[in-house]
Amino acid sequence: MTQQADAVWNAPGGADQFLQWDKMHAPRPQTQLTEDIFIACLSEGFAAGMNEYSCPAGIRYQIINRYGFSEITMFEAPGTPAFDQRVEAYQAKLQDILPRMGDIWVNEWLPRIMPGLERARDTDFTTMRSSPSSTRCWTSSATATRSTAC
Repeated sequence: MTQQADAVWNAPGGADQFLQWDKMHAPRPQTQLTEDIFIACLSEGFAAGMNEYSCPAGIRYQIINRYGFSEITMFEAPGTPAFDQRVEAYQAKLQDILPRMGDIWVNEWLPRIMPGLERARDTDFTTMRSSPSSTRCWTSSATATRSTAC
């Protein structure tokens, strides 16, 4: 007869909050490398972008059992004057930006991300096995990507 062991699950930080499995960005179990580079960068970049536009909420990603989950985070506590000011500033920025979104994408955002996309597309990753030069190349490429993407 098969015996069933008691399963113990240590809840990660934020587990008492709303967490949503991110099927778009992390549809399968994530590797440690993906967690270190992609998930961390996604959290940092998304929060920075939302903060730049004074959005009252941001998103933080975390890995639970190798799957990526998003968690809503607040920049200011709801119901405070700082929160209300942030909401007003966010609405004003959206009224200014939304009508110009296409132009902003073409003339500002796309030119900023193209160098990183081209680097990723044109890099021959098969040559980056385990030599000291490939390690330097990988480290410099990851650092450059984080500084431009995050």
